[in-house]
Amino acid sequence: MVYMPKSYLIVARTKARFEEVVNAVRKISEALAIYAECFNGAVRAAVFISEKYFLRTLSWASAITIVKELRDEVIIRVIATGGGAGLLNVDYGASRLYGMKYLTALKVMFLLR
Repeated sequence: MVYMPKSYLIVARTKARFEEVVNAVRKISEALAIYAECFNGAVRAAVFISEKYFLRTLSWASAITIVKELRDEVIIRVIATGGGAGLLNVDYGASRLYGMKYLTALKVMFLLR
């Protein structure tokens, strides 16, 4: 049996301010959150959990976005995962596409590397 991963980790970095990145994530349609929370401590972080229905797999994909402030940059991690369809439970790349839409939207707003 061929195993097709259904979870993807995408990591991006930016020199933008933490608040700008958090506000940008809130504006991404794919990131419409089921849950969102910011943590203000020695290191600031924000967590967003969202999901989207994919007709081609007849299932949901979900994403967890973690925004973490470091000294001179902000790291954005998007962990996308999804269910599949059929006997082999294949997701036809829906979870990867879902995570990549986050990155594409953020690239439009910020210079990510």
